[in-house]
Amino acid sequence: NNVNYFNDLVKQKDTLGLAKTFNLDVETAASLKKFSIEPVNNKNDIINSYNSFTESVDTTAIKSYSFEDFKEAFTELDYRIHKISVISEKNDIFLRLDDVILSSVTNNDYFKKLKKLTNEDLNRTDSVYRKSLSQVDSLRKVYMQVMIEEAKKTTAGTSIDLGGQNRTTKELELFEKNKSINADLGDIALKKANSYEIINVISNFQPIGYEVKGITKNYISLLGILGGALMVLFLLFNKINKYLNNYTKN
Repeated sequence: NNVNYFNDLVKQKDTLGLAKTFNLDVETAASLKKFSIEPVNNKNDIINSYNSFTESVDTTAIKSYSFEDFKEAFTELDYRIHKISVISEKNDIFLRLDDVILSSVTNNDYFKKLKKLTNEDLNRTDSVYRKSLSQVDSLRKVYMQVMIEEAKKTTAGTSIDLGGQNRTTKELELFEKNKSINADLGDIALKKANSYEIINVISNFQPIGYEVKGITKNYISLLGILGGALMVLFLLFNKINKYLNNYTKN
């Protein structure tokens, strides 16, 4: 909606509005010709969203809502990545637009609150996992110490089995639990990285823009074609007019 609003300012030739919005001088603001936004279509977004959906509802609901139904309801707004494009007659102003476009979303009260709550939840989960990992490590040390002591007794000629096989099994279970918690901590770190900012910028605008190619996007070519068409129409009307005059005289 914000990008469409910027584009409406362009369509209405509201140069002063553009200048105020992007903190530009009037001449530079007048060089802005178009704003657009489109999703980067990625089929994995649909699949991942569907998987998340299936995990959040019961199996009965899934049976009545197929993947094809979900895919059909998936809109452009549901894609994770979007591309913003700007067309301007000046090729060196794009870096001055980034912050304004982003802040139009990041300064939204709803998104700021959502970011705060999400990060607090992730921090709590991270803290719980780290505490559990510490407890598992402590238990592993206890089991290792017991096994070492038993090994010393065996070496000294004493053979007493206090459930050694069971301790080995417990040690393996704790080792697997340690691996599982570390994997969960890795997932949490990735989620924190993705949610640290409301919008994650994959690539900023280039410092210097590139020339738009193609005859349909070249204003000079379009003017040339329009002029040629008007000339042809003028000659045709002129010829028809002469024919009608001669026909009337005859």
